[in-house]
Amino acid sequence: MERLTKRTADGILVKENYEKKSLKTLYSCYGEKPNSYYSNCEEGYCAMEKLADYEDAEEQGLLLRLPCGIGSDVYIIPSKINYELNILSLHPENNKVYHQKVALITFTEKGWYMECDKDREYATDRILSEKMYKETWFLSKEEAEAKLKEMRGGENG
Repeated sequence: MERLTKRTADGILVKENYEKKSLKTLYSCYGEKPNSYYSNCEEGYCAMEKLADYEDAEEQGLLLRLPCGIGSDVYIIPSKINYELNILSLHPENNKVYHQKVALITFTEKGWYMECDKDREYATDRILSEKMYKETWFLSKEEAEAKLKEMRGGENG
């Protein structure tokens, strides 16, 4: 993400617009009076400092954006391989959209994954990894059904 702030010895420079050669406004709130353009600075805290902190964390790999959180609805379909195996094994009833809620999010050195309420309850050990987002799990039923239809070759059946 492009930074909107820059830390300097005098304070924080804030990008005012999205043009390449945009002007920057100096903001200082380190025991001094803040720039007159900004009146929301009190005791060293303001939105620009918070934004600069988030941008610093993102650059250091400490900020992660997840597509959903605990309690979110997710819609799961079989992987392409499982879809084909279900057809071959005469279990096509497994080729459908399953609705669950996110119960746990785990972070590892290789990324993150989620476990859902019903999977945890019945110990199926199914996890939703970041790599399978929009492949086998989705945030809307419509997206999941569209992907399943694509796997069927565009048929509804």
